[in-house]
Amino acid sequence: MIEGNYRQVSDDISKSECCKKIMSLDKKTNVYFEKVEPGFTGTWGMLKLWRVWMKETAEFMKSNGVVMPDYIDGNGKSHGKREFRADDAHELFTARWMGVDNNGRRYSWALRSKNPDLMPAPKEKRLYAMDKHQDWAIERGLKLFNPEKSELRELTMRQEQ
Repeated sequence: MIEGNYRQVSDDISKSECCKKIMSLDKKTNVYFEKVEPGFTGTWGMLKLWRVWMKETAEFMKSNGVVMPDYIDGNGKSHGKREFRADDAHELFTARWMGVDNNGRRYSWALRSKNPDLMPAPKEKRLYAMDKHQDWAIERGLKLFNPEKSELRELTMRQEQ
């Protein structure tokens, strides 16, 4: 059991800032640290299947007349049109299904990221995104490729037990 007066220092703070903050606390305040390791991100197979789905999704959306602007100016006005591509589907549905972490960093399908604005998504988030996208596709009559032997199918079966 934890006893005493505890106060959270910060979610995202440098070591030197943390030390200054700790030194400024009164002696009755207990300080504790917890290192949170990112969860297992899954395998390349899940990412590859997601990319196949994004290609299929882009073709479906393109066949239904969905287009993208060539560019958006500084005032937010779109100019020109171009076809909807797999990368557009990837960005759109990654943001839609996985969102951002507590620090505002967008979850990513990358297994590792050096980009401070992206956070590799844990396997559970990836499974959730794929489940949501599969539901989205079914509602629209889009049949997505789903191999019999895949990480997605294995995780889905385990989840349904």
